[in-house]
Order: sequence, then structure tokens, then C-alpha cells
Amino acid sequence: MLRSRKRLRWLSATFLLRQKIHPKVLSERLGHSTLATTDMYSHVLPDSQQEAVKAMERLDF
Repeated sequence: MLRSRKRLRWLSATFLLRQKIHPKVLSERLGHSTLATTDMYSHVLPDSQQEAVKAMERLDF
């Protein structure tokens, strides 16, 4: 049973990240004391760095 609860927790966390839920919100929902703990789920967002670069390029300074 423990294995299935961990899997459900992982699936929920990765799903919410993919839905662009802010990591701070996810961290609070999971009960993590720091964002560093939540960072273990970030591997599901490999395109995040590229998206950040594109967003910065769209800014008109």
C-alpha cells in the first residue's frame, strides 16, 4: 500500500507541475518545508529552461 501512496503522490505532483502550478504552491500542498525538497519533481519539465529563454526574448526593453 505504501508504494501506491508514493506513486499517487508522485503522479499528483508531476501532473500539477505540468499544469504550470507554481512550485511554491505545490510545495505547500505536499507539506515540504523548502522548495528544494519539491525540486525532485522538476525533471518532468525539461522544456522549462527553453520556455524561460523565449519569454525573456519576447520582452521589449
